[in-house]
Amino acid sequence: MANLFSGTNNLHKIEMNLFKEDKDTYNKNIKLKDFEFLNELTEDKCEIDSPNRNLIKNIAIPIFIVLFFSFFYLFYNKAENIYYGREDFQQTVAIFEKNYNKEYLNFSEVRKKTYDKFYPYFYREVTYWDYLKAYYSGKFYQGTKNAIYLEVALFSMPLIGMILMGLIIFYMPWVVLKVDRKRQILYVWNSRQLLVTRYRDAEFGYAGTLMLLKLYCLDKKTGKLIEGYFKPNISYSTGLLVSRTAENKHFVTFINTFMNEGRDAISQTHYSRRKPLFWFNKNPLPADFEQQVSRILAEIDKKKVKNA
Repeated sequence: MANLFSGTNNLHKIEMNLFKEDKDTYNKNIKLKDFEFLNELTEDKCEIDSPNRNLIKNIAIPIFIVLFFSFFYLFYNKAENIYYGREDFQQTVAIFEKNYNKEYLNFSEVRKKTYDKFYPYFYREVTYWDYLKAYYSGKFYQGTKNAIYLEVALFSMPLIGMILMGLIIFYMPWVVLKVDRKRQILYVWNSRQLLVTRYRDAEFGYAGTLMLLKLYCLDKKTGKLIEGYFKPNISYSTGLLVSRTAENKHFVTFINTFMNEGRDAISQTHYSRRKPLFWFNKNPLPADFEQQVSRILAEIDKKKVKNA
């Protein structure tokens, strides 16, 4: 839980900076809809998106579509092969059936064995099930004895991929960062675990060009204060674990302007980005939200006094 969308395994090596110490001026010429990180803006709060949105939109959905049509093509091609394969097998059976009574006694033993394989299909219509059993038995078609395992693997790959992408598209938790101006805190939660920090203590750093925000939570087992990290959805490229320097700077000045001057310094009206049309996963705020906030902030204060 400590590494929430961190994007790196060496978090302790990242140089952190306080938001409040950044003195750059907010650029009012940029439209809110151009901020990939912003989901919602009101007088007292704003909501910052995680890269889940871009992961779904730019990666999961395209891959799902490709896998869907690949699976459909494989299924259609296999159905067509079975249809025409059964027709050919029926015609072959008819040929052997026609010559069976006339020539069987004159055949060699090897030739008789070939006719004997087809004999169970004489004098009746060959069903698709008959054809499939004959095909995968390896007795009628060379190299097909273990073909069923290869085909199961071939069909399984796009099917499993579709299931995984579907889970990402429809069920991945939507983790967001809440910036509360009235209480001067930033917090994020997932699986009912809360991470929080005061604005005056809020820090950010970079893993390469990827921005990370440091927050704090309590270890579920020990109850000790531990660090947690959130990756804001700075740009379209954040889902690929990169972001742009200019966009990172816009994000920092946005947070500072909102927390210090309020919504009106950014926008005269509320702003809300459209939510996905289909979304089934729920990430409810922890029922003990207030208790967790109080405990975490108290532990942060104790740590600051201890390190003073």
